[in-house]
Amino acid sequence: MGNLGPEQRRDLLKMWLDAGAELGNHTWSHPDLNQVSLEEYEKQILATDEDLHHTIGQLKLRYFRAPPYLHDGATAEVKKQLQSFLKHHGYEEAPVTLDNNDWTFAAAYSRAVKENDAVLAKSIEDAYIPYMESIVVFFEKRSVEVLGRECPQVLLIHARRLNAKMMSPLLQMFRGAVRPNRTVA
Repeated sequence: MGNLGPEQRRDLLKMWLDAGAELGNHTWSHPDLNQVSLEEYEKQILATDEDLHHTIGQLKLRYFRAPPYLHDGATAEVKKQLQSFLKHHGYEEAPVTLDNNDWTFAAAYSRAVKENDAVLAKSIEDAYIPYMESIVVFFEKRSVEVLGRECPQVLLIHARRLNAKMMSPLLQMFRGAVRPNRTVA
């Protein structure tokens, strides 16, 4: 959302809230906890809370979306301190179980659109859903291998042009993956 002006950002966030989505904190500038101090990282979390309060009147968020880059600290001590900070500030961590690197597809797609390369944009669109399906298959298989059963999954996906374009087929793919013992909303 870094390319949006304050009013556009406010409108987008309100649209998500009006559609029934719940916002989560993901830090202010997406720092890598393995590259910055925990103190700086905590400031980033609090800055996001402050910004959302001023932007949309959101007083408190329930969720902290899994850390940027899925890095929750380079040491056990940092991980423990982060968990303590999140708990102290009333956060429940929203984990990610389907990590898919959609941002790599999105960056290539944005570049293709910007350069008016319709052939490349179409080839990225055509490859995206099969790729995402392979991610689901992989992580569902891993859940059975590790846990001995399937489990609810949480998809990491970014608000990018490609996902806006492909959301309908992506949701159709998920609906098609439904087996009798589980559902997808």
